[in-house]
Amino acid sequence: MNDPKVMETRFNAARAQLAGHPSVDSIRIGVVGYCFRGAVVLNMARAGADLAAVAGFHASLGLNTPVPAPGTVKMKILVLNGADDPFVKCEQYEAPRKDLDAAKAEYRVIDYPGAVHAFTNSEAAELGQKFNLPLRYDAQVDREAEANALNFFNANLRK
Repeated sequence: MNDPKVMETRFNAARAQLAGHPSVDSIRIGVVGYCFRGAVVLNMARAGADLAAVAGFHASLGLNTPVPAPGTVKMKILVLNGADDPFVKCEQYEAPRKDLDAAKAEYRVIDYPGAVHAFTNSEAAELGQKFNLPLRYDAQVDREAEANALNFFNANLRK
């Protein structure tokens, strides 16, 4: 995250590898990221990566790419966050929302009440105890977020 060019170069290399696979429709590529990787996909969305859709789950907001210019963010964006996540507070989305609004990007942020960081990870509580972090799996929110992401990708990637 300290070097946006390296992050972008690595991301684009992975995208190119995927796009070159015979089973992949290179104009309908969607990307999912969790936590740090969620920040990476949101940064790549802001940078105008050649993608159809991105979804970030409890995505950290270490956004370090330039503010996107109007019309440069062409993919659809979905952010799924725990409303009570101490690492990614709802108010931290204020600046990225303004950036995406100014860029005229199509995005949606869903905050799940009562959910905290790592709500999709069934091992979150154990990891939280091990590292003294406020992590917690939430089976109901995990199912809801998965359904929202599936609907999002079906709507934006199907022919």
